[in-house]
Amino acid sequence: MNSKPRNARHWPLCLLPLFVAVVFSSGCASTSSASYHYSQKQLEHGAIDFHRTLRVDEYLNAFPQDDVVVPEAASIALRVTPFTRVQPMASDRSLIQIAVKTRKPTAQEQRQSISLCLVVDISGSMQADSKMKDTSAALANSIVELRDGDELAIVVFNNIASVLFEPQPLNQNSRSRALDLVRQLAANGGTNIEDGLVVGYREMSRFTGQGARRLVLITDGRSNVGVRAPAELAKKAAVEYLENQRISTVGLGIDVDEVVLRDIAAEGRGHYYFAENGKALTTILRDELVSTVIPVVRDVRLMVAATPGFKLINVYGASKNARASDGSVTLEFGELNVDDWRIVLAELEGHVAPGSVVPLQAELRYTEIGAEPRALAANAAVEWHTAAKPSKADVNVLVARNSVLFGNAQALVELGELAERNEFGKALEIVDLQIINNRLLEAQAPVLSKEIERLENIRRILVQRAEASAEKPAASIGSVPITKPQQHASTPQQLIASALKLAATSLPGVWATLAGLLVIFAE
Repeated sequence: MNSKPRNARHWPLCLLPLFVAVVFSSGCASTSSASYHYSQKQLEHGAIDFHRTLRVDEYLNAFPQDDVVVPEAASIALRVTPFTRVQPMASDRSLIQIAVKTRKPTAQEQRQSISLCLVVDISGSMQADSKMKDTSAALANSIVELRDGDELAIVVFNNIASVLFEPQPLNQNSRSRALDLVRQLAANGGTNIEDGLVVGYREMSRFTGQGARRLVLITDGRSNVGVRAPAELAKKAAVEYLENQRISTVGLGIDVDEVVLRDIAAEGRGHYYFAENGKALTTILRDELVSTVIPVVRDVRLMVAATPGFKLINVYGASKNARASDGSVTLEFGELNVDDWRIVLAELEGHVAPGSVVPLQAELRYTEIGAEPRALAANAAVEWHTAAKPSKADVNVLVARNSVLFGNAQALVELGELAERNEFGKALEIVDLQIINNRLLEAQAPVLSKEIERLENIRRILVQRAEASAEKPAASIGSVPITKPQQHASTPQQLIASALKLAATSLPGVWATLAGLLVIFAE
């Protein structure tokens, strides 16, 4: 997409890795974090083909961030924060975080009624791994949490779709009937997502309330009855979409067709979620009942640029972005709901002159629901210095943590592609370098301990795959020993030495940049 915001300024692009991060709240986020949870499930099954489905922005959405506060009476906030105010003399790259966040729901919005149509897969595959039992329990929890006067409809589908609970307002009697019905659900037959959507939209059109309308499709598999093509299924969601009437999709289990469910949600102006268990499904449904049904801004575009003399290496984290001839980059976020955010990373290259001011300009253009188009501008106009050993106090730990998490997500995508080509040596180098990067910041960001565990599990799988490969002898695939897990040093100085040694092998990606910046923590 090469279109630019109306009346947008043409900015030259700077070179500082630009980490555009949307900040998370501690509550249920309306932004999907499906890729993070799905990658966890893949790993449990020994699968490492992360490059097929993993989305970096969703991976980062799984980690709470509470430092951005939306000003009172504002709908959205924009903040630019550098990784560090001091650039190490040995590095020509830096990181800057841009946070975009919408306001929380008002008391009036939280009290508004909703009309919810649940479209539930009851095909035979739902019997495995207690999925039907967990789904029934999650549906019951959601029905209990709905308020009297909210409208509910329930459609179930296997080979065909049928109405389990006709659209009606909830009261003591109707709620009790709905609970009895969902607790008796049984799984059998095929999977006809098309018919589920058709009947679900039909029943949602019968709602009479004036509140927000939401259709939530819950399925564990791939459509094997009726229309199966992803584009055709998504088209039905696009055709049926009306203002204030949206669809979200929830995938259950490792065999779910993520492509189809993502496309359906995107065309229906909703979200795609991955639920690994009944507890996760309960949280997702609660989120759908509270926050994501309230749109705040639409046509959201973020334009970023920096001073001349710097080279933009890459921009990550938004599926729709375009680079202009002047070097500026425009990222499209579409519609954002209450308590929503986005995360993007851009990597830039260039050396900061001592004492210079290097501004990173960011402009956010959007249309507030029910109002005229608006714009916000922010920049990173801080005084930059160079130093052989910058202080830890110069580092924004949250931005550093986000950068490492981004590196983890990018590493998973890259190593999945490498493993598919049997390039295990290069994949192991990337994993080893990223394990070191996580260890360097682990004391300041304990959440990275779990990430280290994940990366080490992935390394073990890579070693097993490499040893099973007939392409090369097990002990000589790439430059990294693969017969046992890589032993990493324990002191910061040893970790830095190992990281810089690995980075010197000209690894592609942000991992080497992180190694150069995290040298600050070697003190």
